[in-house]
Amino acid sequence: MLGWEELELEVVRDAKNQMITVCFIENVDAMGVHTGDSYCTAPMLTISPELQQRLQKHSYDIVEAIQVIGGTNIQFAHDPKTDRVVVIELNVGEDDMGRVIGKQGRIAKAIRAVVKSAAANEKKRYLVEIVD
Repeated sequence: MLGWEELELEVVRDAKNQMITVCFIENVDAMGVHTGDSYCTAPMLTISPELQQRLQKHSYDIVEAIQVIGGTNIQFAHDPKTDRVVVIELNVGEDDMGRVIGKQGRIAKAIRAVVKSAAANEKKRYLVEIVD
């Protein structure tokens, strides 16, 4: 994954399914450097508005699919050469942002929602994977 970018969104969803993106985060260091050890910018400085909108749409589809109420951190990998987007981590809740969602049926549902969203809205095929 050399040359890939690591990008994050902090999203909050309420019980009425209203969502807001609190923060768009761009990791400056190379992909694979732990976010806690990486230099980051918020807002994203070098990421196109179009890609930010795609990431936001994917993020909203994920939090809706897994029915999160509260905060969620969604981390993506993006290949600027091919425009491929991959979900690499989900952290749910303000108190336990460091905990990754376990292997549950909700993960598969979230992945299907993202793939469906990408296919329907962008007429491109994206492989979405969860990497533990």
